[in-house]
Amino acid sequence: MEIPGYKIQREIGKGGMATVYLAIQESLGRPVVLKVMGTNLETTPEFSKRFLNEGHVLASLSHPNIITIFDIGIAEDFLYISMEYLGGGSLALRIAQGMTPEGALDIVRQIGTALAFAHARGVVHRDVKPANILYRDDGTPVLTDFGIAKQAGDSELTSTGTILGSPYYMSPEQAEGRVELDGRSDIYSLGIIFYEMLTGRRPYEGDSAITIVLQHLQASVPRLPRGLERYQPLLERMLAKRRDQRLRDAATLVSQVKALQVSFEGTRLLQRPGVGPVSAEAAQAYRGGHVTQRMAAPQGNRLRVWSILGALALLLTGALAGYFAHQINQYATVSITPSHGPPRAGTRVPGPGATATAGARGEGGEPDAMQRQVVTALKWLGRKSLEESKLTTPPEDNAHYYFSRLLELDPGNPQAVEGIADIGRRYAQMAETQIRRGNYSAAETYLSEGLRVDPRNKQLQVLRSGVQIRERSFLDGLLGLFRGEG
Repeated sequence: MEIPGYKIQREIGKGGMATVYLAIQESLGRPVVLKVMGTNLETTPEFSKRFLNEGHVLASLSHPNIITIFDIGIAEDFLYISMEYLGGGSLALRIAQGMTPEGALDIVRQIGTALAFAHARGVVHRDVKPANILYRDDGTPVLTDFGIAKQAGDSELTSTGTILGSPYYMSPEQAEGRVELDGRSDIYSLGIIFYEMLTGRRPYEGDSAITIVLQHLQASVPRLPRGLERYQPLLERMLAKRRDQRLRDAATLVSQVKALQVSFEGTRLLQRPGVGPVSAEAAQAYRGGHVTQRMAAPQGNRLRVWSILGALALLLTGALAGYFAHQINQYATVSITPSHGPPRAGTRVPGPGATATAGARGEGGEPDAMQRQVVTALKWLGRKSLEESKLTTPPEDNAHYYFSRLLELDPGNPQAVEGIADIGRRYAQMAETQIRRGNYSAAETYLSEGLRVDPRNKQLQVLRSGVQIRERSFLDGLLGLFRGEG
């Protein structure tokens, strides 16, 4: 099989409708996924209609958490869709490896945002399941496979009594074969996934599809095990058997998830043992999910750093929660400016004045309690960002940013040094993956970013040399052709 403009590498999946291949788009040299189906329209008119529908649906949706389509067409006797290649694995794999409750809740938020975007444009996915949530290399979850998605007003893709979707994740109304599905059906499916992410198992199991479908229709909403009770109210609203008792839309779901995230983080901080007195106004601000008071911005960038980090340290001992990483810029009228590269070990923070120096060190030059708290906080934030694959983005909330700040406050800190090295290793691994796929442009991007963070990383240096040698060989070959040497 040949599709003009694409070089097929290998088959990576096969379903009832189509075969999926990894290919290289020759004009841009980038890896893509080709979803290919034969065009025997006489025997498979419904499948062909669904296949083309997927391309049209994806073309209407442009969202960070929805897969991107590049092209749709016909070549020889095949229909094909070209879309982005997602190399970070599936949610199904991550569930099998085990997930934290906080990570599960954040997946609900991100996929809920994608569903809200699709639903606002009249698109119901109808097959939300872990295998259809894939990850980009940077850790972003992406909703894929809109093969049975339905656009508002399109009644030809489903007939009464036809059951579409996966039995484990379908809504009660899908199980009944209803035509008039809406976004609440996708919310139910995401609720099943939420339960599975929290517990590691699906709520409804059985030895046949009929047994599972009957449980969706008749069984009560599953109860979460001890220790996860705080997520039960949200789960109840997502998995209500009657859709008029569910959350009314995905936008409402996202709002409730965000409120939960802020509430949990604020409560955790306020209830930590050893936290000093907190005013009623401050407590109310955190429970409301925002900080109402702003500090005056003193002169000098270093003093700004100490003012912001000092305000955080007064509210806690030990690790900072992720909420502060998200809300840090609300504490002052100016933000901390990230450095363009990691500070060298042994560098000292230039103090803006005697006051700042006294705040950083106690008697005899030893770090005081405030600095110890800030150092502990930055260690935690850096490790958490690494776990979430936030290496150098988003701005001021990534591993490089936090470890760089840590080195400024505590030069030579071993956790910060190792963290910077780990970021370099991660970029080297991603670059190596792209080189194996023949995507040298993407590899060069990862190598440049990795060397910006850790310029002494030998693996990055070797890979960069290899890419540069290949580029020179390619250019020499082109010059040879122009000179008549080829």
